Amino acid sequence: AAGVLALFLAAVWPLDAYGEWSLAAHMGQHMLLLALVPPLLLAGRPMAVIAHALPRRWARPLHRWIERLHAPIVAGLALATGVHVAVMGLWHLPAATAAALADDGVHWIMHGSFLLAGL
Repeated sequence: AAGVLALFLAAVWPLDAYGEWSLAAHMGQHMLLLALVPPLLLAGRPMAVIAHALPRRWARPLHRWIERLHAPIVAGLALATGVHVAVMGLWHLPAATAAALADDGVHWIMHGSFLLAGL
């Protein structure tokens, strides 16, 4: 719930509205999407919640699959950090920033890439 709330605050209101005229609000929006929303969403363990809602014969294989995925994800934290740095660096190149400021669609792609990099 905290992850969904933080996503709402970053993508809908109030930061999206304030981001139109405040660089601080805009950067706050970026940081929420990249650094706060993804860990909160993942901490909610959405796949485990889904598995608990399924019949037992389907839930057990899903739990085993989730556990097999967990170890490589933890091992890949260095790669994740590199992805964070790359996404932030690329979007803050002058041409990319100008494109995002000029077109709402590109701007939302930028926000989506921040969220994906965080996840």
